[in-house]
Amino acid sequence: MATMAWTKVVILLPLFWLQLACVHSYNIDKSCDSIKSKLETAVQKSMALAKLSFDELGEDDPNVKELRGWFFLDKNIDQVKMVYHNVQEFGTLNKADADGVMQPTIYCDLSRYEETTRKTKDGKDEPALFDKERKTVSGLSKEYKGCKTGDTVAYRSKTERLTDKKILHNDIQICPWYLAVLGHSPFTTLDNLPDRTGKPSYDPTRAFSNSEPKANVFASRLDVVLLHEFTHALPDYAGSTLDHAYKWTDCTAVGNREVGCMNADSYSLFATGVDMIKVRGFKFTKEGVLRRSTRRQSELNNWL
Repeated sequence: MATMAWTKVVILLPLFWLQLACVHSYNIDKSCDSIKSKLETAVQKSMALAKLSFDELGEDDPNVKELRGWFFLDKNIDQVKMVYHNVQEFGTLNKADADGVMQPTIYCDLSRYEETTRKTKDGKDEPALFDKERKTVSGLSKEYKGCKTGDTVAYRSKTERLTDKKILHNDIQICPWYLAVLGHSPFTTLDNLPDRTGKPSYDPTRAFSNSEPKANVFASRLDVVLLHEFTHALPDYAGSTLDHAYKWTDCTAVGNREVGCMNADSYSLFATGVDMIKVRGFKFTKEGVLRRSTRRQSELNNWL
C-alpha cells in the first residue's frame, strides 16, 4: 500500500488480453495457521468480488455504469477488465510457481522480522529489517512501520533479483493489529461491518443506518483489502497496480485520469460498489454515502 508519486501512465494492451498465460495461486504462511480457514474464505470472497466486477463491466446496469465512470476512463475499460480477469487466477491455494510468476504468500504477523541497521553508501547507519527466515536485509519501509502503528492494514512487498528484476519473493502482509480488531472475520454482512473512526482500532458494533456506514467502512472488510493487495501482486504484464490514491474521495478524484486504471484502491472500491448494487440492493453516491439502489425505480413508478 505504498504511496507513489504521480506518474503519467501509457497503457498498451495486447490484442487478445484474455489469453494471457496467467497461472497464479497463493500461499498461506504458518503465521496464519490459527485463522487459515477464515482467511481462505476471505480470499474466496475477494475472488468473487473480482468476478462480479468483471462480469458487470460487460453489462448495462445504469448504476454500475455510473459507478464505473467515477473510477475509470471509458477508454481504459479493457485494462480494467484485464486486471479483474487475471486477479481471479489467485483463487487456488498452494499451486506451484509457474510461467515465471512468483505466487504471493500471505503473512499474518511480523515475527519473521528483526529490526536492525545497515550501512549506507557513505558509511552511515540506517534502520533496516532482517528477515530471519530468508536471511536477507531490506530497508525499514513505511508500510512496515504503519503495520506497527495502526496506519496500515496490509501491504504487498517483493524482492527482485538485481540482474534481471525477476521477482524472488511476492508477499502480502496483513497487519496483526488489523486482524485482531476485526476478530479475524471476513466482514461480509451489514450487521458486523466495522467503523474506523479513530485509529488504530475499529468498532465492530456500530449500528447500520440509511446514511452510514460510508464507502470506506465497507472497503475495510478483509476480502476487499485482500483484493487490493492481489492486484498489486500481479505480474507487470498482467496488470500489476500501484498506489496513486487511497479511499473513496481521492480515488474518484483521479477517476478521470490515466492513473485510475492503475490504482489498487480504485479496483477494490469499485468492486465494493458493484457488490453493494448487485447483491445488497444499495448504492453509493459519488461522495461515498449509502443510498438505496432502487430509489430511481421507485421515483419512476410515481409517474406510471
